[in-house]
Amino acid sequence: MIKNILKNIDNNKTNLEDIRFILEEKNEDNMKLIINHIQENLNDSRIRYECNIYYPSIYKIEDNCPTCGYRTPISRQKYTEEFIVKNIEYKLNGLSDYDFSGINCYNKDITGLRELFIILNYLEHLSLNINVALSNYDNLKYLKKYELNSIIYNPLDFSYKDNNDNNDNFNSKYEEQVIRYIKENMSIKVTYVLTLKYNESHHDIFNIIERIRKLNIDYIEIRGFDPFIDSPEEYNPQYSKEFILKIIILLRLYLPDVELKIQYATNENNYLEDYIKLGINTITGIYTKNMGKKLENIDKIQELEKK
Repeated sequence: MIKNILKNIDNNKTNLEDIRFILEEKNEDNMKLIINHIQENLNDSRIRYECNIYYPSIYKIEDNCPTCGYRTPISRQKYTEEFIVKNIEYKLNGLSDYDFSGINCYNKDITGLRELFIILNYLEHLSLNINVALSNYDNLKYLKKYELNSIIYNPLDFSYKDNNDNNDNFNSKYEEQVIRYIKENMSIKVTYVLTLKYNESHHDIFNIIERIRKLNIDYIEIRGFDPFIDSPEEYNPQYSKEFILKIIILLRLYLPDVELKIQYATNENNYLEDYIKLGINTITGIYTKNMGKKLENIDKIQELEKK
């Protein structure tokens, strides 16, 4: 069975039953054969890091007392361009001490472009890949002037609660239009956010793989479903070790040319040593807290990587 699966993969065939077999397989010897196949075909075994910045959180000033409303003089500071740039420069000061490959920009509870333009103008002088997430894809046209590496595309931004065939078709067509515009009109790459629940079936995984192939995606960022999310800095994926490793195996087998990223989990649901062996290219989710200077979790990540 394993030989047939690997033969199908080498012939670029996605087989529903093969995916079911891998997801359900418990035999360690069989899984070792599959993992060895992955490792033999890895082009790049280096691990890279990407820093996440959330604006306006990265430069936001909190009031001292939310109960009585007392505000210090600094909390009345206007978010001028100079103020924003100085704060970002201060908080990303330690970036050069580590081997970072990119920065991911996420907006949090803000829809305007002014702050994003200020941030991108500052980040341009850094020799790093800049990846940007937008809350409104109609604003893509305003980013053409920037040297971006990729747009971070999250399909959940356009999923409807009323999950009928008409909405599914609309979502698919809109998704194709957005990604085609990014790749053809902007000539930059696409990072596709893959949010996994802990009950994904082999049918779901088959559809995901086929969808990503059709869209010609450059990067996949794997995230786990987090029902307890409170802030971007607290990420608690609910997947098991067995499940996430099987998903990485399937993505690496069937999408060998796509770069795989995975977000660092603050609930310590991390298996970096195993991720690296399976061909994960990048660890994302390294961040700075609102009022902190240093990168919050880079040392923890590097300790895990050495184990």
